[in-house]
Amino acid sequence: MDAKRTPQGGTIASEFTGSTARVLTAEVLAKLRVRLKEPPDDGGLWTSAKVAAFIARELGLEKVAVQRGWEALKACGMSIQTPRKT
Repeated sequence: MDAKRTPQGGTIASEFTGSTARVLTAEVLAKLRVRLKEPPDDGGLWTSAKVAAFIARELGLEKVAVQRGWEALKACGMSIQTPRKT
């Protein structure tokens, strides 16, 4: 099976299983990429939990698993980073 790859080389689960993406759709990821260009509403840094909350709002859901937030960040080309102390 020829699964699509994320920028980091992982597979997109919905492509691998043949199921339809219900949370991390192309439309949601496109909106997220635009939103990530600005700071989150609280002015801090983007986290998996904040991305999951954004996705939930976009889909009209009460909540989305934090893991989906991490998967969305990876799909958008983001990686784990620790802010430098000032």
